Amino acid sequence: MRSFTVIGTLILLILSTACTTTGDGITSPTGTDLLNTGKGLDNSVDECRTIMMIISSQAVIFYACNGTYPNTLEELDLAGIVCPGCGLPHQMVGTDTDFFVTCPIPSLPNHGSMLNGVSSWNQTFVDECRATMRTIASQCVIFYAINGTYPADMEELGEPYSEMTCPECGEHYNLKGDTEHFALDCPLPPVISHGSIVDGIVSWIGEPGNGQDACRANMRTIASQCVIFYALNSRYPKTLEEMGMAGVVCPGCCLDYQLIGTETDFYIGCPLPSDPSHGFIDNGISSW
Repeated sequence: MRSFTVIGTLILLILSTACTTTGDGITSPTGTDLLNTGKGLDNSVDECRTIMMIISSQAVIFYACNGTYPNTLEELDLAGIVCPGCGLPHQMVGTDTDFFVTCPIPSLPNHGSMLNGVSSWNQTFVDECRATMRTIASQCVIFYAINGTYPADMEELGEPYSEMTCPECGEHYNLKGDTEHFALDCPLPPVISHGSIVDGIVSWIGEPGNGQDACRANMRTIASQCVIFYALNSRYPKTLEEMGMAGVVCPGCCLDYQLIGTETDFYIGCPLPSDPSHGFIDNGISSW
């Protein structure tokens, strides 16, 4: 339980908990109020959704450590986090196989919800499928942190992830992993496939006009790995090489990301040599 508390996450992955344009968030294990909750921020919709993605990421790591999802924010050590629009705590329900997080605004439409890491907002078949793949990829990273190897297939990854399917075709995802790499594919035929994720990097980074989204997805992946690294080493990495992510670059300029890590904090910045760049992630909180 100690290792979970200091993780303070969300992968994967991040990765794990977002549609293609607003990926998964991670929170800092330092316990500081990095979310600026309850401040009446102008962009309360985006802020609330970012918070829900952080909660969702925490829930995934909680599951990896405890074999069940949390039923309250208190179990995640996130009590006091509120929707910046209404100032009320987010609502959460967790069981052995599923979890649900929703905005507490007492009217519809509210800021949305997340079911098993998949958001309710702006979802097409493509968005939903890619969000699901991010969730599975995040779990692969957690599996590696615990076992020293990636899951060989979806069956080894286990439920509920092994039961997740592409929303368009209803087929299960294809996963192959070993001690060094993992590859996750949408089950649709290649011509119409929603893409794939290899070692945490999404295949759709080269799509026209998607440089910013792809760069931000890369930074979330790096942030997820930073949190896992912290859980194993009690400090954040100082370089991408320490995490085995050398060569991951911004798709807009092909330069290496800026990474600063200490015992208590980490910072990831887009290297785009122009202003504005694609943004940054400071202790798991994105600038966008």
